[in-house]
Amino acid sequence: MPQAVSGFLTRVIVPDETAKCTSVVTQAFEGPPSESPSGSSIMVILDIDVFRVTRIDDLAADDIWSGLDVLRDQKNRMFFEHLTEKTVEMYE
Repeated sequence: MPQAVSGFLTRVIVPDETAKCTSVVTQAFEGPPSESPSGSSIMVILDIDVFRVTRIDDLAADDIWSGLDVLRDQKNRMFFEHLTEKTVEMYE
């Protein structure tokens, strides 16, 4: 069986009962590696959607902003959990 991959697409749905939200993480890759002076590299697309189903007509503005903060924190957590330590170090 060949050991090369020319593309992939994955979609993972992660419910979080504690944060009362759901994350949908989609990863995609297509195309050959590109060559650079530092070596071969590939481009991977990482799309993260986080949502919560709720009624906002009964909520105060502060509750809405608080809910958006939870969604942003969850999105950031999902993003950094998908990066390796080496990748994070490249951007420090």
